[in-house]
Formats: sequence, structure tokens, C-alpha cells
Amino acid sequence: MVESVIENVLKLANEQAASAKPAAKRLTNAHVVAAARSDPDLARVFSGFCFSTSNDAPKAVEHILDAEDQKKRKDDKVQKAAEKEAENANQAPLND
Repeated sequence: MVESVIENVLKLANEQAASAKPAAKRLTNAHVVAAARSDPDLARVFSGFCFSTSNDAPKAVEHILDAEDQKKRKDDKVQKAAEKEAENANQAPLND
């Protein structure tokens, strides 16, 4: 079981490395993270893990949450940003 998961992750990481411009000769942790997050099943398996890499990787949220939860999460983010902006606007005269 574990061997098949590792084999799948390494196969996808190899594909990530081969598709890079220019093609990478070695697998890096960024390739493994991108592979784990790009596949829906692997994204669910590794949803509780924190990968540390300096490279950007796709977010696994789109594979873990259904469409309704994604919309709710996006709406909450917009609402919090609007509240923070309103709070900053109210505090601006106090700073002068």
C-alpha cells in the first residue's frame, strides 16, 4: 500500500520535472510537492501535511473541498477583506 503511494508520487514528480522548462535532471522537493498537490487523490491523502518549499505549488484546497465549500470560503475571504478595509478606513483619521 505505502509502496504504491510512493511509486505514484515519484512517477508524478518525474513528470513534473520532465515538463519543466528546461527539463530538470533531478527531482527536487518542489517537484514532489507539486505532484502531491496536483493529483486529487494525493491532495486528499496529504491534506494534513505541511510541505516546506520556497517554490510556489498549487493549493490542494480545490481537490479537498467541494464546490459549495470553496464558494463559501471565497465569500468569507472577500467579507473579511472588506471588514479589514473598513476598519483601516475608520482608524486612518486617528493616526493623523
